[in-house]
Amino acid sequence: MKAKSVAGMVCYVKDVKKTAKFYKALGFKIYKQATDYLSIYFNWFWLDFHNFASEDKPEFKKLRKLS
Repeated sequence: MKAKSVAGMVCYVKDVKKTAKFYKALGFKIYKQATDYLSIYFNWFWLDFHNFASEDKPEFKKLRKLS
């Protein structure tokens, strides 16, 4: 199956507050915000940001081959 469009993405960041400030300045609308979570919209496209430390998710440091 091939993807035909993307409606949103999930990203992991170190600082949700700084991320919110940055995307708000770009014109995104903040939908939900908590200390460790942020959800923003721009027209129909959404981005979810989750706070994490790299030591919380060691698997994120592993390299993976995409096929």
